Parts: sequence; C-alpha cells; structure tokens
Amino acid sequence: MKIFVAPLMVLFCVGCVTIPDTEDELKTNAYKVDKYCSPLSFTSTYEVVAKNTARCHAQNDDALVPAAGVFIPLSTQDIVKGEITVPNQMAKVLVEYKNPVEGGFLQAIDIEATKSCAAEVSVFVLNDTKKWQTASESIPKWLNGDTESCFELF
Repeated sequence: MKIFVAPLMVLFCVGCVTIPDTEDELKTNAYKVDKYCSPLSFTSTYEVVAKNTARCHAQNDDALVPAAGVFIPLSTQDIVKGEITVPNQMAKVLVEYKNPVEGGFLQAIDIEATKSCAAEVSVFVLNDTKKWQTASESIPKWLNGDTESCFELF
C-alpha cells in the first residue's frame, strides 16, 4: 500500500507551492504578470473583474455574500476583496485563502487608469498551473462580455 500511496502523493503535489502570506509577497514573487488593456471604463472594468473573480471562487452566483467591497464565496474558504480609489485611478481585487491551518494570497489583480489605457489590468499569476493560467486568461474574456469563463483545475 505504501508503494502506491507515495507516488500518488508526489503526482498530486506536482506544481504545489507555498501560498504567499501577504499581497506584497505575492506581487513580488509572482510567476509572471499578465497585462490587459480593458475596452471598458475604469469603473466597469473593476466591477466586471471583481464580480467574475468572486463568481469563479464561489462556483455559483447564489453563494456570494457582498459586503463593503468584500465578496465572500460561501462554498469555499476563499475571500475575494475588492477596493477602488477615488477619483478612480487605482483598484485591486485580491483572492485570499483562509482556513485554521494555512492561509495566504492566491491572486492579485490591479487596475490602473493610465494615459494610454482607461483601465490597465495587471494579473499577478501565482504559478504555472492550469488553474492560475486559465484564471488570468479568463479576464480579457470577461471584459469582452463572456460570463461563463472561469479557471480550470486540470
């Protein structure tokens, strides 16, 4: 039995990484940063990214609890936090994993108004797993009207 379990655990943990403890740690040590220029206004970009990020982590819209810029997906241990500054120059969406044993930041998305783009979206990708690659790739789809895209686990 031990001979079967050990290789299975190694296969299961391929791509596993330590979860960054802080937003800054995630941004500093990101696997890569994907950047997109949104076709939407700054505020609309923030709303679309925050809503869809929360939807993906909740697995369905009915499991979301919005409260003062924080979306809590009830079906998981992820908390999606959103923050927008006035006068709409910077915004961010963060995904934080919480449980009694371990926690940390899984995803950080910054939105900034620049001279060349009304809403430039920067996605700090945690690692090269399919989940975080597809999570990043979903963002431009959302900004172009897709309401179905989400991350894929495998």
